[in-house]
Amino acid sequence: MSSIPTDYPKPPLPEQQQDIPGITKDMEPKPDYGEESYQGSGKLTGKRVIITGGDSGIGQAVAIAYAKEGASLLISYLCEDDDARETADWVKKAGRTCKLVRGDISDADHCQRMVQDVVEALSGIDILVNYAAHQMTFKALADMLDTEGEKTFATNIHPMFYLAERPLPTWGMARRS
Repeated sequence: MSSIPTDYPKPPLPEQQQDIPGITKDMEPKPDYGEESYQGSGKLTGKRVIITGGDSGIGQAVAIAYAKEGASLLISYLCEDDDARETADWVKKAGRTCKLVRGDISDADHCQRMVQDVVEALSGIDILVNYAAHQMTFKALADMLDTEGEKTFATNIHPMFYLAERPLPTWGMARRS
């Protein structure tokens, strides 16, 4: 059993900026996702979960914690293959199943295929963690292009309906029969 780290980095941290989407291996200091320190207690044993944006950041921390709590996962991610594989490795080290699905959740057809993938791979859906998001910062609202607002809604709002409302018949499918 590994010890819980106590030597966390202290501010001020080095300034850093990455192009979107960011890549975990390029971060300094490397984030702590609880991969070594978090100990699960089986609270999600047998649950089947979709996590959008589960390849990095808070999404990766959620994926690792859910796996350590006993859940099997489908992790959706945009294009960060190395980060997604690293997350899947941690999920598998926790003894859980992890299916990776690469693609853009702003595409309704992609989301429908993802729901089918989780139903086929895990026999249903119990939990949806809709974490993937798009956000940019502007000095003034007038600086934001119309296309930026459209991309934000397409990524942050529309998938909630694609992944939750439309596939309702598949939620918990295996347990209803």
